[in-house]
Amino acid sequence: SQRLYSFADIVQLRVIKRLLDTGVSLTKIRAAIEHIRDRGLDLRHVTLVSDGKTVYALNDEREVVDLLHQGQGVFAIAVDPVIDQLEGEVAELEPERADPPVSRPVDASDLDAANG
Repeated sequence: SQRLYSFADIVQLRVIKRLLDTGVSLTKIRAAIEHIRDRGLDLRHVTLVSDGKTVYALNDEREVVDLLHQGQGVFAIAVDPVIDQLEGEVAELEPERADPPVSRPVDASDLDAANG
Protein backbone atom coordinates (compact mmCIF):
# COMPACT_ATOMS: atom_id res chain seq x y z
CA SER A 1 0.00 0.00 0.00
CA GLN A 2 1.11 3.53 -0.69
CA ARG A 3 2.08 5.69 2.28
CA LEU A 4 0.78 9.23 2.40
CA TYR A 5 2.61 11.85 4.40
CA SER A 6 1.39 15.17 5.69
CA PHE A 7 3.30 18.36 4.99
CA ALA A 8 4.50 18.40 8.63
CA ASP A 9 5.75 14.81 8.25
CA ILE A 10 7.85 15.75 5.23
CA VAL A 11 9.25 18.82 7.00
CA GLN A 12 10.25 16.60 9.92
CA LEU A 13 11.89 14.04 7.64
CA ARG A 14 13.89 16.73 5.86
CA VAL A 15 15.06 18.21 9.17
CA ILE A 16 16.10 14.72 10.27
CA LYS A 17 18.06 14.29 7.03
CA ARG A 18 19.87 17.59 7.58
CA LEU A 19 20.79 16.57 11.12
CA LEU A 20 22.08 13.23 9.82
CA ASP A 21 24.19 15.19 7.32
CA THR A 22 25.85 17.07 10.23
CA GLY A 23 26.89 13.75 11.76
CA VAL A 24 24.29 13.36 14.51
CA SER A 25 23.30 9.74 15.13
CA LEU A 26 19.75 8.66 14.39
CA THR A 27 19.32 7.66 18.05
CA LYS A 28 20.15 11.20 19.21
CA ILE A 29 17.89 12.72 16.55
CA ARG A 30 14.99 10.56 17.73
CA ALA A 31 15.62 11.65 21.32
CA ALA A 32 15.78 15.32 20.26
CA ILE A 33 12.51 15.11 18.30
CA GLU A 34 10.86 13.33 21.22
CA HIS A 35 12.13 16.01 23.61
CA ILE A 36 10.71 18.75 21.37
CA ARG A 37 7.33 16.99 21.30
CA ASP A 38 7.37 16.34 25.07
CA ARG A 39 7.93 20.05 25.74
CA GLY A 40 4.98 20.93 23.52
CA LEU A 41 7.18 22.83 21.08
CA ASP A 42 6.30 23.18 17.40
CA LEU A 43 9.22 22.05 15.24
CA ARG A 44 8.34 24.78 12.74
CA HIS A 45 9.23 27.45 15.30
CA VAL A 46 12.43 25.96 16.69
CA THR A 47 15.96 26.54 15.44
CA LEU A 48 18.03 23.42 15.79
CA VAL A 49 21.76 23.71 16.39
CA SER A 50 24.19 20.83 16.28
CA ASP A 51 27.89 20.28 16.76
CA GLY A 52 27.60 16.96 14.95
CA LYS A 53 27.19 15.09 18.24
CA THR A 54 24.41 16.87 20.11
CA VAL A 55 21.22 18.67 19.03
CA TYR A 56 20.13 21.88 20.73
CA ALA A 57 16.78 23.64 20.38
CA LEU A 58 17.14 27.41 20.56
CA ASN A 59 14.51 30.09 20.80
CA ASP A 60 16.56 33.27 20.37
CA GLU A 61 19.71 34.26 18.51
CA ARG A 62 21.65 35.31 21.63
CA GLU A 63 21.81 31.68 22.69
CA VAL A 64 23.45 30.79 19.38
CA VAL A 65 26.08 33.47 19.88
CA ASP A 66 26.78 32.23 23.41
CA LEU A 67 27.33 28.71 22.12
CA LEU A 68 29.74 29.93 19.46
CA HIS A 69 31.80 31.91 22.00
CA GLN A 70 32.58 28.67 23.81
CA GLY A 71 34.63 27.67 20.79
CA GLN A 72 32.49 24.72 19.78
CA GLY A 73 31.56 24.71 16.11
CA VAL A 74 27.85 24.19 15.48
CA PHE A 75 25.51 23.81 12.50
CA ALA A 76 22.31 25.87 12.69
CA ILE A 77 19.31 24.37 10.93
CA ALA A 78 16.40 26.80 10.76
CA VAL A 79 13.21 24.90 10.04
CA ASP A 80 11.44 27.82 8.31
CA PRO A 81 13.61 27.58 5.15
CA VAL A 82 12.87 23.85 4.97
CA ILE A 83 9.16 24.66 5.08
CA ASP A 84 9.53 27.44 2.48
CA GLN A 85 11.45 25.14 0.12
CA LEU A 86 8.92 22.35 0.51
CA GLU A 87 5.98 24.73 -0.03
CA GLY A 88 7.62 25.87 -3.28
CA GLU A 89 8.10 22.30 -4.43
CA VAL A 90 4.50 21.43 -3.59
CA ALA A 91 3.25 24.51 -5.47
CA GLU A 92 5.13 23.35 -8.58
CA LEU A 93 3.38 20.00 -8.58
CA GLU A 94 0.24 19.70 -10.64
CA PRO A 95 -2.82 19.01 -8.51
CA GLU A 96 -3.52 15.68 -10.20
CA ARG A 97 -4.89 13.88 -7.16
CA ALA A 98 -8.58 14.13 -6.46
CA ASP A 99 -8.24 12.74 -2.94
CA PRO A 100 -6.66 14.94 -0.25
CA PRO A 101 -3.62 13.49 1.54
CA VAL A 102 -4.24 11.60 4.74
CA SER A 103 -2.14 12.79 7.65
CA ARG A 104 -0.51 10.27 9.93
CA PRO A 105 2.19 10.61 12.56
CA VAL A 106 5.79 9.95 11.62
CA ASP A 107 7.03 6.73 13.20
CA ALA A 108 10.41 5.06 13.70
CA SER A 109 10.31 3.34 10.30
CA ASP A 110 10.08 6.77 8.67
CA LEU A 111 13.20 7.87 10.55
CA ASP A 112 15.01 4.77 9.30
CA ALA A 113 13.90 5.60 5.73
CA ALA A 114 15.30 9.14 6.10
CA ASN A 115 18.62 7.67 7.21
CA GLY A 116 19.19 5.45 4.29
